[in-house]
Amino acid sequence: MEVREGYKNTEVGVIPEDWEFNRIEEICQVKGGKRLPQGYQLTNYDTGQPYIRVSDMFMGGVNTSELQFVPIEVIDTIKYYRISKNDLFISVAGTLGLVGQIPDKLDNANLTENADKLCDIKCNKVYLLYCLMTDRIQSLIKNTSTLGAQPKLALTRIQKFALSIPPIHEQQAIAAALSDVDCLICSLSKLINKKKSIKQGVMQELLTGKKRLDGFSGEWKNYELRELLDYEQPTNYIVKCTEYLDKGIPVLTAGKSFVLGYTNEKDGVLMKVPVIIFDDFTTDSKYVTFPFKVKSSAMKILNLKNQSNSLRLIFELMQMIDFPLTDHQRYWISEYSKLVIKLPSEAEEQTAIANILSDMDAEIEALEQKLNKYNAIKQGMMQELLTGRIRLI
Repeated sequence: MEVREGYKNTEVGVIPEDWEFNRIEEICQVKGGKRLPQGYQLTNYDTGQPYIRVSDMFMGGVNTSELQFVPIEVIDTIKYYRISKNDLFISVAGTLGLVGQIPDKLDNANLTENADKLCDIKCNKVYLLYCLMTDRIQSLIKNTSTLGAQPKLALTRIQKFALSIPPIHEQQAIAAALSDVDCLICSLSKLINKKKSIKQGVMQELLTGKKRLDGFSGEWKNYELRELLDYEQPTNYIVKCTEYLDKGIPVLTAGKSFVLGYTNEKDGVLMKVPVIIFDDFTTDSKYVTFPFKVKSSAMKILNLKNQSNSLRLIFELMQMIDFPLTDHQRYWISEYSKLVIKLPSEAEEQTAIANILSDMDAEIEALEQKLNKYNAIKQGMMQELLTGRIRLI
């Protein structure tokens, strides 16, 4: 393989000649977390030492909203493990490869035994953090972990991971550029969450009739869902091949993931939309406005009985239902379809409310697409900057 001028071929790939490549053990110490001694219980009260678990970690940081604490009365009598705000963490059991830094307010918090800390870091800490997030390192983490009921990543294996290390001023420039993109991503994520909260508040007002739109005063009536909706089994629309493509006809689930992938199968595509897809076991539902196929028969496809009603509004009212799941069973026919919702008697009011919520959803969707674009830009920047293909200085 020919290497262009000014670059060299190394174990970590082609990098600039003035860059080094080092093992993690050469640029920091890796230390394991500690299990709390048997008999000590964490508390949900903010009266002790914070304890950071893998479930609190996300890629880049820590969720502080659900932290548990080592009780204050035993802090000085047990051996606990602390992580500094100057350190990084990496999860080594359960969900592998989550890396991040802790906020200043959690300086010297306890760290679970299912994570290691990287301390005494001799390069730019944020640069190292982004290196650990790269596809190459994340792939090493998955491929060098031990197999079993709970995969684990050995500390000694982390120490041997090799990284490309530029001069310190270039580390700082790369870290700053990627941090700026992360700030944009964080701001956009907060805006999306704010818009979603606003929509929830609007739904509470409009879908309960507490607030009426101008020009409407007609009565709202109670209906069982089965009075409003017909159901169809999805048998005719199930995809034959689950080796999904990157484009084509969407294959849907009513669960959180929604779009599982795409298929080029032309037969058995549901074309008559909009519809509601309803997971018969979890009662999750999605409003679908485009042709699709499905993966499983464990759902119902819901259509209007009376076309003068608003399917979109009925879907939004379904999202307000608090339905307790009990046994693993199909719920639509047995219970869910018998639930009662209150619907405006005037079709025009139904449409007006549905349009407001639909517009809010469209705004949120546009922001989410923008967020996906920023995330893709960040991944591209990491690939180019952390390998030296593009130089900032």
